[in-house]
Amino acid sequence: MIISLAAKKSHLTVYLAMLLNFLLLAGCARASDTDGLYLRTAFAFNQIESTTFYLHGDQIAWNPKGGVDPFDFAAAEKSEPANVGHFKINGDQMEITWGGGRAAQSLKIERQNGKMSALDGGLVSKVGSYSNDQKLDATFGGVMLAGGEGGITGGRTITFAKDGHFSTATLATAELNPNVAGGTGSVASDNSGTYTLSGNTLTLNFAGGKTEKHTVFPYNTSTDPANAKLDDEKLFYDTFQLARER
Repeated sequence: MIISLAAKKSHLTVYLAMLLNFLLLAGCARASDTDGLYLRTAFAFNQIESTTFYLHGDQIAWNPKGGVDPFDFAAAEKSEPANVGHFKINGDQMEITWGGGRAAQSLKIERQNGKMSALDGGLVSKVGSYSNDQKLDATFGGVMLAGGEGGITGGRTITFAKDGHFSTATLATAELNPNVAGGTGSVASDNSGTYTLSGNTLTLNFAGGKTEKHTVFPYNTSTDPANAKLDDEKLFYDTFQLARER
């Protein structure tokens, strides 16, 4: 049987297309093993420290803000360059090159069942996410500022309604000079609007026209689900942990 040159070229084109498709799928599979938002919990300075990091391809963002569906690396490189960079994994080491003049790091990785379970001594796990356009009927609250100059402390509550509306209440107090009359002050504010919650991104559309995006995920601190309390349910909100109040 004689096969024409055109037929051979056609077969070769089909084979190359199949090979390219396989390589692309294989690449996606490898990326999906690492890509995602992680929670890292470590014990430091006599207290539990929780941080997050987001991996996508060879890029990393530490404590990513503004949502990760998708995460805007270009914007973060301008606003917080020292918290974004590139990484590669060599065996049990994650080698990170940061932006903003921050020194490069080589962090030890530990694995369990083939998945990353610790990074630089802190326990690590991929976080959960919300369903597409999920609606909540709950109130979360907690401290969102602490210490710093002026002894600034503050708290925030966020109430979500199933009809897609939200309201927030924020109270910030600054202890400027406790030894002087009038040396303390507080500012309270209330806002409302509509929200969209999908994956690990919360978008708040305020009635005044302002829009905010936050990196969020749900988790529960109860070790015994049968005896879980309402405030064991948490909303991780950028770098803050808000407990469910209602």
